[in-house]
Amino acid sequence: SLPPSTSLPPCIASLRRFLAQLKPLSLPPDFTDPVQTLVFTLRRQCLTASIRSTTGCLRAAASSETWRLRVSASGSNTDLPETLEDSVYNQTSCLSEVIETQPGELEVFHEEAFRTRVLHDIQELFLCMASCLEQLAFQPQPESETFSRSTNTADSHHSFLSSEAITKGQKLLVCLSNAEVLIDSVIPRVMNELELLGIPDLSPIKAEIKSAFLDIQDKLVEVYSEEISEVIISRIESQLFSFGFTFQTTRCKPTSVSFYLLDIIHRLIRIQHELLCISPKFSRSILSRVTESIAEEISRIVQCNNRGFSSNAALQICVDTTFLMDLLSAYKTEHSEELFNQSVDITFPHIQLADSSSLGSIVDENKMKNTFMFSCFTY
Repeated sequence: SLPPSTSLPPCIASLRRFLAQLKPLSLPPDFTDPVQTLVFTLRRQCLTASIRSTTGCLRAAASSETWRLRVSASGSNTDLPETLEDSVYNQTSCLSEVIETQPGELEVFHEEAFRTRVLHDIQELFLCMASCLEQLAFQPQPESETFSRSTNTADSHHSFLSSEAITKGQKLLVCLSNAEVLIDSVIPRVMNELELLGIPDLSPIKAEIKSAFLDIQDKLVEVYSEEISEVIISRIESQLFSFGFTFQTTRCKPTSVSFYLLDIIHRLIRIQHELLCISPKFSRSILSRVTESIAEEISRIVQCNNRGFSSNAALQICVDTTFLMDLLSAYKTEHSEELFNQSVDITFPHIQLADSSSLGSIVDENKMKNTFMFSCFTY
């Protein structure tokens, strides 16, 4: 059987035609009022059923996510925002005639209680979109899940990369980009369309809907930042002390930055590229958080050493920290700068006076050798 949102509009139209045919007969109200009451009841039932049916469709939308990216100049997103928008349009397209008040009919929203209930149902509809995003971002990931990217050409789904396994971090980033599209484009369009259909002013629920999506955005930024930070900082300590390096016995005077630092930088370049491709709006805030995490880990390792520093080891730490601080200046925060300076302040006094003046020249030399790295973080 057809759902009420589909079956009721034709019934309402038939009853309206029936009433129009009765009008020339000038029948007493006792004959026509019950039909008018039925039409009014069905109009309200149809409106409520359509909105709730749409919400049900949105709940199922997560299962249709393909993780296939459509790339544009402003970032990348999947078909999910468009799918959610189309679901609303398909389910509510019949409401205009149902809401419209014809001669002799009561205005469908004339009762405050019904108007409040409809606004609540519409709010639930939009919050369901937010719930769909959250479900996709944080649900357990099937091993076979893949994603691909597509160019934004006439064939907007023309894949230019073969499918590959999607990581948890990439899922979070794609959901973050989809949330941005929903907040900036889809939700305002859908709200405008509902108001054009005759739904009362949606202003009372707009703030709460936007707040729900912004909360999800904040959560996605936080979890994604933690995810990629953990991948980077989990390797710092083991790589710092590889190849025989220790804080106490390092004999060779440093001439270049350490291997562990190059590993950090290469990973950051890849992460920044992914951010700028998928969700450029959040690249600065996310990489600022990651920079803070790196600064915290380096500071922790330096502070945990209670056996002193050889002059060369102290100089190496100062070179590495100063180089990294300059490299990531675009993502510097007061907290990360304080932590980087803390590491330098702890180690610098251990450098022999004859070597302390060479710190700046070693850093500058390495900057000249690694201009490509600096160009990656300048935009």
